[in-house]
Amino acid sequence: MDTRGDPVLTGVSCYRTLEDFATRPIYHHQGRNYEVQSLDLDRDVAWLTPTESDYQTRVQYEESMTIEEDIATKPLATRDDVTVHFADVTRWKQVTGFQRRDHRTGEILIEESLNLPETTLSTRALYVTLPPGLERLMQTMSGSFEGGLHAVQHALVATFPLVILCDRRDVGSVSTTDHPQAETSALFIYDSYRGGVGLAQNGYDHIEELFQHTWELLADCGCFNGCPACIQSTPLWPGERAA
Repeated sequence: MDTRGDPVLTGVSCYRTLEDFATRPIYHHQGRNYEVQSLDLDRDVAWLTPTESDYQTRVQYEESMTIEEDIATKPLATRDDVTVHFADVTRWKQVTGFQRRDHRTGEILIEESLNLPETTLSTRALYVTLPPGLERLMQTMSGSFEGGLHAVQHALVATFPLVILCDRRDVGSVSTTDHPQAETSALFIYDSYRGGVGLAQNGYDHIEELFQHTWELLADCGCFNGCPACIQSTPLWPGERAA
């Protein structure tokens, strides 16, 4: 809500509230910038004030994914040692702090730690588990398997709307090199809505097409030294190398 007494500006899903507002970021809405002044978790209201400030906030957080139940499983058609799953999942996330940075230079202006409650989202996801041989191949090619996996994660989310009719913010993603339940590396793309709305299931059904678009995105990039143009997720600070 606008502190000047204007009507409610917008609404966000409850599990995004802490990330969007607790770090007092600059919030962009209909071409205007607002600074978050306070967050009332009991009333689920954030109070904002129009501002001309030109900084950006980078949220720091910890997250994990729990696989509740596999609904469907299949090998990837183009590589049968890669397994694709569709499952009920719970996504866990805790905001631990933030950095406020100059928009132009990236200089850190403020860095603070936060003690906020953990949030959960019960939803549905497609996830891909990778064999050790593919891990070694990716590490040889990129020098960092974790960085390469993170890059593929972002690229898949970027191309998801080309295959499934949605906004890229309608899905979220998590990747890990050692998922305790899968007992291997895993990459998740999940519906950003409680209970799921069918996006991850459609992605599971069209996984080969999704990977094809992702491959074309990466293959057509003319960069050879690691610029993040094709693999950077919008929540990342501009200039941060994802891989």
